[in-house]
Amino acid sequence: MKKLYFIIIFFMGVNMSLSQIDSLDDNLQGMLYDTTFINKLVEIAWANYPGNKVWDARLEIAKLDVKKETWSWLNALNFNYIYYPDFLNSPDQSGNLPSRVGIGITINIGTIFSLPLRISQAKENYNIAENNVQSQYYNIRYEVQRRYFSYLSGLRLYNSRVKRYEDARSNLVVATYKYKNGEIDLDFYNKALTEVNINKELMIESETNMKIAKASLEELILIKLEEVK
Repeated sequence: MKKLYFIIIFFMGVNMSLSQIDSLDDNLQGMLYDTTFINKLVEIAWANYPGNKVWDARLEIAKLDVKKETWSWLNALNFNYIYYPDFLNSPDQSGNLPSRVGIGITINIGTIFSLPLRISQAKENYNIAENNVQSQYYNIRYEVQRRYFSYLSGLRLYNSRVKRYEDARSNLVVATYKYKNGEIDLDFYNKALTEVNINKELMIESETNMKIAKASLEELILIKLEEVK
């Protein structure tokens, strides 16, 4: 009678545990479509990922190059200043020897004509740098979603394995009770025991894969997943 009472209590506990697992799985399924949380992960990854600073720096350099080339027409102008001391000059009508100053401006035509091409190249380099930043953002976004969905998939699979393991344990409890009472043979009992061991191994394997997927996601966002609010 005590054994039967123990079995009833055990099954009540198992049923409560399985009910919690089903509820958790429903919540996980809803998280697949939680775009607000996914976007939050993307924002965190984009802000924290070190490689993004390189692309931002290249974009800023390209922007400065455009400004530099836009004003480079000044390089085509050369200002010349020539000073003639009084003793080198001819005397004027009054007999004085005035000093003279000569100022000249030369223009490098080649520099002027090449200016539009250089500005165009600088703007094209800026567009390329800007596209690289945008491409990097989309790559980060894809990778965050891929790792996040992989983690959720691993977590759901782990919960499913836990459920199967609990089912196998329940069957083993019943099989053990029946075997001790001579209601089933040893072969049936061994099958129930083997089923428990198999499902336990699968549960441990799925738990490991789930934790690896979680660590992979945290590698990208650089904080613990639990810290994301």
